Amino acid sequence: MADAFDLMSTYAQLRDDGTALVMEGGDAFWSTLASRPELHGGRLLGATAQTKDWPQWEMHPNGDEILILMSGAFGLQIERADGTVETIEMRAGTTCVVPKGLWHRGLAREPGKLVFITPGAGTQHRAA
Repeated sequence: MADAFDLMSTYAQLRDDGTALVMEGGDAFWSTLASRPELHGGRLLGATAQTKDWPQWEMHPNGDEILILMSGAFGLQIERADGTVETIEMRAGTTCVVPKGLWHRGLAREPGKLVFITPGAGTQHRAA
């Protein structure tokens, strides 16, 4: 029987074979990701508190990322291929698909919770 869990502290890897692996999330997850190649496939499902602007941009070259704002208000900046930056304003209950290969970052307008479904393999970061 499956147990319920909190996406803020526990993540699920949605594997390519249709199964899901539930694991500890949060800072503990991110600090070990590079050394866990078994997690580089599929998609990662989790949630994070949005209390401040993201200190970096990120880009996922291997697939689209889905962001679902559960509470608060959030500005999603997306850098288009031509270098222009668009800001999409999100309110609680809205969802946005970030196309693969586009740099993006978040701006916390009001504290809230953000659910993400992301392809982890190849993710890149750069300073804001």
